[in-house]
Amino acid sequence: MSLYDILGINKDASEEDIKKAHRKQVKQHHPDAGGTKESYQQVQLAYDVLKDKSRREKYDSTGETEKPRDAFQEKFAEFIAMVIIPKLEEAKSLEIDIITFGCKHISKAIAQAEESVTEGTRRVKRLNQAMTKLSKKSDKSPNIMLSLLQNKVDNYNKQINELNTSIEFLNKASDELQDYTYDFNQEEEQESKSFGWTFSSNL
Repeated sequence: MSLYDILGINKDASEEDIKKAHRKQVKQHHPDAGGTKESYQQVQLAYDVLKDKSRREKYDSTGETEKPRDAFQEKFAEFIAMVIIPKLEEAKSLEIDIITFGCKHISKAIAQAEESVTEGTRRVKRLNQAMTKLSKKSDKSPNIMLSLLQNKVDNYNKQINELNTSIEFLNKASDELQDYTYDFNQEEEQESKSFGWTFSSNL
């Protein structure tokens, strides 16, 4: 399958056609939307190559593609595509501080993640304490209660690790975003909308 087929466009597609196709395919193939990591990476690679004039010409003549972005850049690009770009599309004018908007969005996600880590840690502590008090009179059958408690603790610890990884990314994304500048005349104050890129926790 060619990169054009992956995005569902023709070889003479314009830059705008490529951008629209990319947004559509991201929503369809993102793992959170039921897609797979592999198909999402293919969409990102197709977009990276075809949006760049020189890389596109090289691909058209040789079929070669360069390496995709590293894990952080891929996820940061997802944030831009799902939060910043829709904000610009929906805004009444371009006179809006999208850098501050993006940083506020990230700050809210960090606060939510940290709150979930705190709650998860509290639950792990409570369950661990409960396990020290639990015993079974005989060993004729498995200690089902203990096993269930331990499984719950393991699941919480896994979620906490994932949350901490997310917090690490979000802090790095905030630093990366502040490396950009966007010239505007006045700030347009609006409530933050998720546009499909949200932070979630099962804790």
